[in-house]
Amino acid sequence: MKVKRVVGGHLYNTEQAKLIAESRYDGASDEEDYKEALFRNDNGVLFLAAEGGVESFYSAILRGGKPARGTEIIPLTAAEACRWLEDHDHIKQIEQLFGAPPPVGHDTVPIDLRVSKTMMEKIELAAAKNQEPVGDWLRRLVEEELGGVDVP
Repeated sequence: MKVKRVVGGHLYNTEQAKLIAESRYDGASDEEDYKEALFRNDNGVLFLAAEGGVESFYSAILRGGKPARGTEIIPLTAAEACRWLEDHDHIKQIEQLFGAPPPVGHDTVPIDLRVSKTMMEKIELAAAKNQEPVGDWLRRLVEEELGGVDVP
């Protein structure tokens, strides 16, 4: 799938990004079919590229109101990309990008960390430069920072 588009002032280009995973929906007709693909660019930015028929989520409206096949670029946060991979059963890709999730009942506690979009972009870039999933990169930083802290 070749899609090149400016979204929010930033250029997204599937030909200059790495394909992570794909998903396809085959509707009752070609008009309902659509395909989604998750990409990551060299800066670690994740985005979804999609294309679909005239009766899909991704249809386009031409001049004069005529529907046509359409394409879309959707920027994603790491959490959104992970959720998309979960929803489409891409377990191997989750492990590659974000590290292996702990098994059910494992002694870990999830946290909700809210950061600005700019900070998240920096975190994703730093993790990508270290060739680590974001979760592993953050966990390592916290462990390094708290290494000498004793818990009463």
